[in-house]
Amino acid sequence: MLNDKQEIFEIIAPTATETEIKQWLKLTSLEIFLDVYNKNKNPKFENTALNAAILEIFKNRGDITDYSLDDDDGKYNIKKDT
Repeated sequence: MLNDKQEIFEIIAPTATETEIKQWLKLTSLEIFLDVYNKNKNPKFENTALNAAILEIFKNRGDITDYSLDDDDGKYNIKKDT
């Protein structure tokens, strides 16, 4: 079964503005993902099913270009357009 946060994010993400996404991340205690929008940061995310699903949603929205697991620390790295 999907996580409730993931299900809601999948529903709202396609039509939500960046501001709305940021508000939703704050409301759901997923502030760590705010770094996706900070061009000065290169965040890493724990290797969890929820994080992978959220990163996939960001990729589908075009907020990131890709994500992959780092072989050294096992965390997800993201790639963004600069």
